[in-house]
Amino acid sequence: MVSLRRYLVGSDESQATRRVVDLLMEGIVESAVRTDSAEYKIFADNMSRIIGDAPAGCGPDNLLVMAGSAVQALKDYNAHTGSVVRQQSIELQHMVEMLSQTVIAISGGSEKSAESLTEVRRGLESAARLDDVHKVKARLGECLRTVREEAERQKAESEALVARLHEQIQRGQGATAAPNEDRVTGLPRREAAEEAVRQALLIPGRKYLVTAVLDRLQTLNARFGHQVGDRILRALGTRIEESLQKTDMLFRWNGPTLVALLWREETIEQVRRAIKVSLETPFDREFDIGGRQVLIPISAAWSVIGLIPPASNSFHYIDRFVASQSPRDYC
Repeated sequence: MVSLRRYLVGSDESQATRRVVDLLMEGIVESAVRTDSAEYKIFADNMSRIIGDAPAGCGPDNLLVMAGSAVQALKDYNAHTGSVVRQQSIELQHMVEMLSQTVIAISGGSEKSAESLTEVRRGLESAARLDDVHKVKARLGECLRTVREEAERQKAESEALVARLHEQIQRGQGATAAPNEDRVTGLPRREAAEEAVRQALLIPGRKYLVTAVLDRLQTLNARFGHQVGDRILRALGTRIEESLQKTDMLFRWNGPTLVALLWREETIEQVRRAIKVSLETPFDREFDIGGRQVLIPISAAWSVIGLIPPASNSFHYIDRFVASQSPRDYC
């Protein structure tokens, strides 16, 4: 009876030990860091197989084998997880590096923003634990806030410079003789446009030049008279002005050509899409010609370029584009 009692007690202790081991292994699986769902599933399946392969009520030797297999599976999984974390840290470093270069480029070499991003990059290079990465993430948030503040400061400064540029152009036109104002459209002339471009190149931020060449102006002048042609050109100017922002400027370049200086943070593709909507949407105007109302469709060839130094390159491009549209004047 005593021997049987000891056997039964031993059996109860073995089963209890097995339950404790099973719970510990399940807890290891549940608490493992999940960086890759596929790898985590392989790890969980391996642990389940190790638990399932051990017979119920197995002895200490079997439990030791079971524990050794579990430790090896955990080491393999941790090695893969550590590799993934390190790779993510490297990718994050590359992202911060690209962000640094972009911020420096758009901020005109802002030392404050560049230094903040450099600190973040150094932190990422030395980060070895998850809590280190969290600290770097918080530092990156502070850095991006600095970048936003710098961008807002530069935006306000650019708007102030643009406003002063507007005032200079208006003063340059003169209050009486207005030598720099086109008598047909009332817009500043080419000389003012060239000066505005030169001044704009001194101001940070993206800028674009839009060139619009009115179609068939000579044909319209020959058929309906120069006064009607002038009114059609003014209608095109009004159409363009409707799409401009308060900081933009519109000029009469020469002949059938209008040029707009745009201040935009968008890419050139986005600016072109907006201009296309404005200038390629058909529109017409009704004019009184010899006592009768004539509806005349208005269209223009157009082009958009980014404004980059030197200014003379932009002027040459506009002139070449205008010259290339000469055949359209007789269509």
